Amino acid sequence: MDLEIARIKSKMLMLEHGLIQQGWDIDFKNRRLPGNCIFRDKMLLLSRQMVELNDWDKIKHTVLHEICHVLAPPTRNAWSRRWSSHHRAFQLACIRVGTSPDRCLDAKKEGVELKPRRPAKYTFTCSCGIKHKAGRRGKHFNHYYCKRCKDKLIFTPSPSYIS
Repeated sequence: MDLEIARIKSKMLMLEHGLIQQGWDIDFKNRRLPGNCIFRDKMLLLSRQMVELNDWDKIKHTVLHEICHVLAPPTRNAWSRRWSSHHRAFQLACIRVGTSPDRCLDAKKEGVELKPRRPAKYTFTCSCGIKHKAGRRGKHFNHYYCKRCKDKLIFTPSPSYIS
């Protein structure tokens, strides 16, 4: 879908739910996360690649999900003192707006297309046979341990990055 058409349709949804009147805007970023709500800047962010690769029916779910975040802002959990953005008020806002309160678009379940991730630059192998992949090596890569067997991981560069 064209970005400008998606922007106009998204702004119409925002206007319908009163976000434009409060000073909210929408923008597109190069990211894998389908949508994000930035309260500090009053900005809804959508993934540019998700918008370009999908039709409006699949994008609308994400826009409505982010609108619900504005209508029901995050609250601090009284027991754990952690911020909760998908609390009961958020779920009720989703039902009122007409979308499901799922955490994010499940690309396999919803049929949403995303560009494939590039292969991991580094691979760490373990004696139990598990391969752990990482995009960067880290400062203390000699001290990484397997989550399952707690054995020390052995660093091997991925074949796609060997020149």
